[in-house]
Amino acid sequence: MAVPDIAIRSSSGVQLVEGPESYKERRVPRDASNTCRAMAFSHKGNFFAWTNATSVEIVRSDGKEWKPITSIPRGKTLELQFSPTGKYLVCWELYNTANGEEGTQNMTLYNVETGALIHSFSQLKQSSWQPAWSLDEKLFGRLINTEVVIYENLDFSKPAAVVNCSKVAAYSMSPSPSQRSYIACYMPGSAGQPSFQKLFQYPKFEMSQAVASKTFFQGESVQFYWNDRGTSVLSMTSTESDKTGTTYYGRQSLHYANTKGDTSMVQLGKEGPIYDVAWSPKGLEFCVVYGVMPAKATLYNLKCDAIYEFGTAPRNSIYYSPNGNRLLLGGFGNLPGRLEVWDMETKKQVATCDAPNTTGIIWDPRSESFLSFTTAPRLRTDNGYKVWHSSGALIHEHEWKTGELLELQWQPGTFPASALANKKPKAIAPSKPPLSKKAYRPPMAQGVESSFKVHDEDEKPHMPGQMNSDGPSKAALKQKKKRDARKAKKAEQVVSAPPTAGNGTPPEADGSDDDSIKRPSGGRTYEQRMRAPVTNDPDKDKKIKNIIKKLEAIAKLKSDIASGKTLDLNQTAKIAKENDLLKELGELNL
Repeated sequence: MAVPDIAIRSSSGVQLVEGPESYKERRVPRDASNTCRAMAFSHKGNFFAWTNATSVEIVRSDGKEWKPITSIPRGKTLELQFSPTGKYLVCWELYNTANGEEGTQNMTLYNVETGALIHSFSQLKQSSWQPAWSLDEKLFGRLINTEVVIYENLDFSKPAAVVNCSKVAAYSMSPSPSQRSYIACYMPGSAGQPSFQKLFQYPKFEMSQAVASKTFFQGESVQFYWNDRGTSVLSMTSTESDKTGTTYYGRQSLHYANTKGDTSMVQLGKEGPIYDVAWSPKGLEFCVVYGVMPAKATLYNLKCDAIYEFGTAPRNSIYYSPNGNRLLLGGFGNLPGRLEVWDMETKKQVATCDAPNTTGIIWDPRSESFLSFTTAPRLRTDNGYKVWHSSGALIHEHEWKTGELLELQWQPGTFPASALANKKPKAIAPSKPPLSKKAYRPPMAQGVESSFKVHDEDEKPHMPGQMNSDGPSKAALKQKKKRDARKAKKAEQVVSAPPTAGNGTPPEADGSDDDSIKRPSGGRTYEQRMRAPVTNDPDKDKKIKNIIKKLEAIAKLKSDIASGKTLDLNQTAKIAKENDLLKELGELNL
């Protein structure tokens, strides 16, 4: 089949249409049932399955058209999964108990070609229903209660291996053949104890045999992200709430591990939640969108070093093209739906797109175009989809008018390049004009120039460690201003605090000359000495810094006395040394 098809599931059934540039509907499949609840392509794109109220239907592509091959009587199916080579199909439906009896076998495994039942299981939770496969389909893994059970060659009479060294809450198998399969396991900690992640190589599952291990405290749940090579895994740990009170939302952190045993924590350059994580299909770098809005996007290498900063913008999503040459950064949900198109070879932004009310993005398997769509139940109005060229030009738009649009998928696989790969097509105008980007201004402010700038603190794209082309950013200048103000305030506190004599009392009560203490060197005040330049002698400069540090600590202790706090003997002894420190500072010719 020369053109990858687009699968569409709606309230009026399931259908396939050709991709760019014809968009013609395929004759088969065309299921007009309003009870189609799931659909799936095999990983190579040669099989397609969907459900209706009576059965699971499977069709196969011969390169030109789709032909029915089997029908499985499983009408309550809600989830579908093909094995990596497309030889097997897994179906899942709701777990049911009747009259207090044992529940049904609600997860079933079938042969795609014949429709023969291979095995059935009981799988209660829909959130973790999908089994794990090795690429060669020799390993089949399931999470049963708190154990990861692995079967070989679909022999379900006895597990080949079990990960039961601790209570496993989540796991993920690397996308690798069975002879080099790795399994990442997350074990939550008990009260006061840390959670930990272990990386095992099949079939060595003893705690002491872990290839890599990582512990963390703030981790109630975890999501795993493997690179396509199956050699590195990212785990994003999350908590439902922030116990420090810093934010209303929970906290997230990102950890890295590889099959060589290296582990590290990914250092993020801005406080706030992690919105999305994605590996490049090339497997050598990954992108993270994080931080309070406007969010920051950073590209990291396999050493977890930041190699490029995409700046800040209202974004929360990452989409790599299948060949890794293009990257989409978008902001959807409660964000305006702005898409940025980046060329990953030159690290340049090539275009921006306005796709308001978008609920999802999927790439053409040829990396020539991508779909943005609006589906129910997330949004029940303005349902439809748009096709964009990889350069950011809108080339097709379809408004859905017959019921609700529920899901779209693009047929995976290998397809020959089309004319879209060599030239940028002519863009079409959207059916609905974009909303005005002009900020609202009340009647009394209209016609008056505003000094308020919304994007004063935005950060521009740059290489790590380099200044923006326009000099320091507004945010950096603002932070520098705050630091200078804090230093000035601290110096003012040191100067305003009255020096004490050796017994901790002010010099006036001790009968000493206050001015001789404040001006031990050439009549300059302590504030002037603090701001005076250091000498060119490194040893002398080091002594000066140590004395100033001690004097600042003494000033803080004196402020504690003023607030009514009682000091211990060591703190009183420190205050008693102030005159000696001032004298030594004067001898250093400051």
